[in-house]
Amino acid sequence: MKAIKSKGVDDDLIGRPALAYRWKCHTETLKRREKQGLLHPLQLSTRMVRYRMSEVLAIEHDGSAAQVQQPASSKRSPGSQSMKKGKPRQKRSAASQPSPAADG
Repeated sequence: MKAIKSKGVDDDLIGRPALAYRWKCHTETLKRREKQGLLHPLQLSTRMVRYRMSEVLAIEHDGSAAQVQQPASSKRSPGSQSMKKGKPRQKRSAASQPSPAADG
């Protein structure tokens, strides 16, 4: 029986958790990239998913890995926070707060 020789990095595979660690993102992010067609997984079994290292390196070389780490649509400035739009809250004064009733 012939042994299959590896042709180098191109034939190596990387798992989903390892790729998520490498790209500093969550595994769910990788799943979204699969649905978008940006990543092409190899489904070895129901729970075993691998990616070709050649594809990973090509994405990193093209700079697309930066998009995987933080998509442009979700970039925010450090001080920005989402706020609800609507009427501003009014502060209660001490006189308008109910006082405890003294029974006796």
